[in-house]
Amino acid sequence: MDKALYTAQLISSAHLVTKPNEQHYYALIRLTKPVYSRRRLSGSKSAMSGGTVALHSVFVYGSLMADDVVRLLLNRVPSTASATLPDFHRFSIKGRVYPAILPAQDDKVSGKVLFGITDDELYILDEFEDIEYERDNVHVFLTDSSEKLETKTYIWANKDDPDLYGSWDFEEWKEVHMEGFLKMTTEFSQEMKFPESSET
Repeated sequence: MDKALYTAQLISSAHLVTKPNEQHYYALIRLTKPVYSRRRLSGSKSAMSGGTVALHSVFVYGSLMADDVVRLLLNRVPSTASATLPDFHRFSIKGRVYPAILPAQDDKVSGKVLFGITDDELYILDEFEDIEYERDNVHVFLTDSSEKLETKTYIWANKDDPDLYGSWDFEEWKEVHMEGFLKMTTEFSQEMKFPESSET
C-alpha cells in the first residue's frame, strides 16, 4: 500500500483531534517523513565529509521553526531572524503533519531565517526535507528591519498536489504533533550518523 494512503487512513481513524496513543502516533510520523531519499541512496556522502566553509541562509516555515528540531538535526541552534516570504502560501497536506509552500500571488508566509548554515548542515536539511521538496532561492523580508534578503527555502515539488488544502498553523503543530515529531527527528539524526547500521 502507498505510504501516503496508509498514513491518511491512520489519521482518519485517529481523527487527530486529540493525539493518538504514542505508539501509533510515532508510526504515523515515521511513515510520513521518509528518511532514505534518492540523494542518500545514490551513495554520495562527500558533503558530510569535507571541511567546507561556505555559509548559507535558509528560510524555514514549518517544523524547522522549532529550535528543538533544529538542535537535533544540527547539534546547535544557528542565529535566526523572523521573516516573511511574499507571494507564497503555506498549505496543510492531507496525511502529513508538516506543511508545504507554493507560489500564491498576494499571499505571504511567516517564518524565520537560519543564518550561518554550512555545506554539511545544508546537506542534512536537504536529506530531512527529502525529495518531496525542492530547494530554491527566494527573497524574504526581515521582520525587524524590513530588509530584503535572498535566501534558500524548500518548496513543495508537486505543484498540482490534490492533497494540499487550507493553511498550516505552527502553534497547533507544537501543541498536537511536536512531541512525536521530535522522536522521529531523533531517529533520523541517528540514521544520518550511522547509516550502515540502519540499513542492515
